[in-house]
Amino acid sequence: MKTIVKIAAISTMALGLSLTAYAKQKNSLSEYEVTNTAQFKCAQDTITIDFINKKQNNAALVTMAGDTVPNLLVNVMAASGEKYVGGIYELWIQGDNAMLTNLMNDPENAADCQIIPAK
Repeated sequence: MKTIVKIAAISTMALGLSLTAYAKQKNSLSEYEVTNTAQFKCAQDTITIDFINKKQNNAALVTMAGDTVPNLLVNVMAASGEKYVGGIYELWIQGDNAMLTNLMNDPENAADCQIIPAK
């Protein structure tokens, strides 16, 4: 009986370690490359967007004015331009213009945004 308990404990521990290693490997953004960073002026606020890509996966880390942690938005199909969604936000970029919508607080009123030229 003690042998079965030891084997079960060791198997459980090994499975836990392998799942932890798998989770770290599969859930890391470290393999993504920041391909571009842009700032947009939306009303009185400025947002910073780091575009990150890996093969066909495109995402945007959007930092709102006053926030220290960015929001992760992923690229979805759009008829024109680039559209990103995540959490409560939708970001639609066409050229130097963008529309940022808070789908939770004000889904009917998107903020019009203009790119801030890089210096």
